[in-house]
Amino acid sequence: MGLRFRKSIKIAPGLRLNLSKTGVSLTAGTRGFHKTIHTSGRVTTSLGLPGSGLSYVDTKYIGRNKKQRASARKAADPAPAGNTTSARLAARSAEEAEALPAVPEMPDPAPEPELPPEPPADFHPAQLTDEALRGIHRDADAPVDWIRLFRSPEPPSGAYDPELWAYYHRLAPRVLEGDIDAYLTVIRDAAPLDDLLAYGGEFQFGTDDPSRMEVEFVVNEEALKDQRLEKNVLQYFDLLQDYVCSVTIRMARDLFALLPVSDVAVHAVLGGQTVLSACFDKETMDRIPFGAADPSDTLAQFEHRMDFQPTRGFAPVERISTGTAG
Repeated sequence: MGLRFRKSIKIAPGLRLNLSKTGVSLTAGTRGFHKTIHTSGRVTTSLGLPGSGLSYVDTKYIGRNKKQRASARKAADPAPAGNTTSARLAARSAEEAEALPAVPEMPDPAPEPELPPEPPADFHPAQLTDEALRGIHRDADAPVDWIRLFRSPEPPSGAYDPELWAYYHRLAPRVLEGDIDAYLTVIRDAAPLDDLLAYGGEFQFGTDDPSRMEVEFVVNEEALKDQRLEKNVLQYFDLLQDYVCSVTIRMARDLFALLPVSDVAVHAVLGGQTVLSACFDKETMDRIPFGAADPSDTLAQFEHRMDFQPTRGFAPVERISTGTAG
């Protein structure tokens, strides 16, 4: 996901104007409820009862079709090399967190690998090859080291943006304490799945347990438009299965990178029905060599529900009950 910065201007109590490279947005609300409307058409609503553990974030688009939304997202500037995360964050004030007990010293993380270049501005999903559509899960966002951020109010080197570091440093105590409201704040501002808008959208996040996060998304089948015209039914359904599995895995990987959770549940919706429901645990996820991992085989290592037949494709399934609010 591309790293973006914005300036937040307080217009009135509970009302802010946000200026960024990607456009202008207006945020209204108070603690427990926020709604942000962006000039791109993205509308983000976050609800929560502070201290209750009940939280919800919903991202939708108005006034654009899926292809237009994907093109607008891909036209954004790529992230500068060397940043520790690739999140679009608001450089906005945050409530000062209470002090935490001393955190044990941890070794500095290994240098992060260079991220592959983002697609050109005129990129659209139909340009992807079969191999690329089956390999979306092989890349993931760089992990956020919340303990390191908590320990230091200043970035360790010039490779880190001071505003970005300061923003995370303010939130780090609450995130490390398992504050679900802080989790939802990070998701709202970092938009961890925005770089996947070409493959899915209408993301909804929720949880009532700080050890897990749950997300629902609508599969963008338009990404396979060219392949659908070129392939027979069996070939197309085979690609569709790997594509949905790959996007589902990638969403779980990005949430593990952003939040200190041990489990992530992902529900894929196609044609208005849930066609895949999977629960991922971080311990197993960390052991998988994603560079060569087949998406369908990888999914088999986790608890999941999927009713797929090569001759008819996906059928609706019941979601796995995780005990989270979503």
